[in-house]
Amino acid sequence: MRTALRPLLCLALLTGICYAVNNAPGGFPGPALEPIAAEAEEGKASGAQLMSERSASGGKYLRIDPRGGVQWDLTVEKAGYYRLEIRYRCTAPDREQFLVKNLASRAIGLEYAPDWAVFAADIFLRAGQNTLGLNSTQGSADLDSLKILQAQLTPRISPKKNVFYLKSPRDLFIKADLYGETLESVTSDGAEIAFSTTASPHQEQAVEVKLSGGSILKLPEGERTLKFNLPGGRSLDMELRVMGAAKPAELTIIAPHMDHGAAVLFLLPGGRTLLVDSGKYWARDSVLIPLLDRHGIKKLDYFIITHYHNDHDSEDRGAKIKARYGVDRFFDYKSFSAGDTLDLSGAELKVLNSFADGTSENTRSLSFRLSYKGFVYLDGGDNYSDNQQAVLKKFPADVSAHVYHAAHHMHGPIDAGYLRAINPALVLVQAQEAIYARSAYMKSFKMDVVPYLTANGKRFIEDLPSVEAGTVVIRVNSGSDWSYETYKGRGKETPLIPYLK
Repeated sequence: MRTALRPLLCLALLTGICYAVNNAPGGFPGPALEPIAAEAEEGKASGAQLMSERSASGGKYLRIDPRGGVQWDLTVEKAGYYRLEIRYRCTAPDREQFLVKNLASRAIGLEYAPDWAVFAADIFLRAGQNTLGLNSTQGSADLDSLKILQAQLTPRISPKKNVFYLKSPRDLFIKADLYGETLESVTSDGAEIAFSTTASPHQEQAVEVKLSGGSILKLPEGERTLKFNLPGGRSLDMELRVMGAAKPAELTIIAPHMDHGAAVLFLLPGGRTLLVDSGKYWARDSVLIPLLDRHGIKKLDYFIITHYHNDHDSEDRGAKIKARYGVDRFFDYKSFSAGDTLDLSGAELKVLNSFADGTSENTRSLSFRLSYKGFVYLDGGDNYSDNQQAVLKKFPADVSAHVYHAAHHMHGPIDAGYLRAINPALVLVQAQEAIYARSAYMKSFKMDVVPYLTANGKRFIEDLPSVEAGTVVIRVNSGSDWSYETYKGRGKETPLIPYLK
């Protein structure tokens, strides 16, 4: 049904609750300003039902049916970035909704929330009238109210650290969230680094910065700071270790960009190999197999499939990988019970979650920790918050890790206490651009967990979604001697990685 609702917000917003901002896009210094607030039922809705409930703001809310939506018109005085907050309720996980802004739409995905919760996003609004809307494409959602707040945004870059080898030069690709700022130059000790920028196809505030490998070749060896220079003498800093050549590590971990899917290769001590998962069949064929073949990987000593979903087992339960690489030992989630250990040439794999610990394919998936000389890598499988809480309760001393491979590509409910206990330095997220539409990543992790880790003086450095970073390579000699580097190109092939054999 189409709900008859009062006129759009524009008239009310023009009578005193507009933002009185007075600076360029990117932030709003000065005293805090009153937010723009509106009830969901004040918008224009279709495919929605007007409902009454005491817990809702004003006692009413909208129930948006599948394929339904609502939109509001609002006016702001100055162009800039604002914080959008939507109070909502959604009883099904991994459903997708679309935020519509001035006729352009992007997926946001409301997180599972059986009680009223708040979805937040930073958006750019033009001066004057803007139209905001929310459309539901899978499942229904309850909308209570909308609020537009003053945004205080800080430009940032990712990755914050990298390694560059003079004998194996490559271009570096950096994601920069500029929020309307201009990148004026990139320098190291005053030396200019040639760069180019390309607008991000997935986030309006971001650009991809390509740093010329030829320019970086001119830098001397050692620990360098690259300064991404902004107006007003400000800069964003990146730590770059410049080395003559790569050295073989005792343990090497390679996580390529598999779109929405997982596959991680481990080069174990003593020259043995372990592959965990193989991604979707097309990513296996176009990314994983070429990566293995180009780097001389002819045999897999161990192959593990965490569970049998097509983004992990390539729809053939690993058959093509087994046939092509002569796998010696194969395991899946029924091969182990939680608490089991497996010696991998001096590295130890300990199972934290397996088939018996879940009731669905995702919750039955293998989660494990791999440790070597004090270094710990934790793979969260495709587990959800209930499993994560159970793992934390059962193995409280085993979840702390230097590197965390994020569960279920940061989709679905996650437990903040579990991630805080992991206390990771680095978080790997094998995911495509849908990650920006998932509250598990954008809200639970980025807005809740990351500030906690940072504010409490933990060791967190950054998270690296593969859609941004490309292939991530981690070289480990011990818990106090490990590093990571990224490899990405604008073509299909991953650049050659030194000492991958």
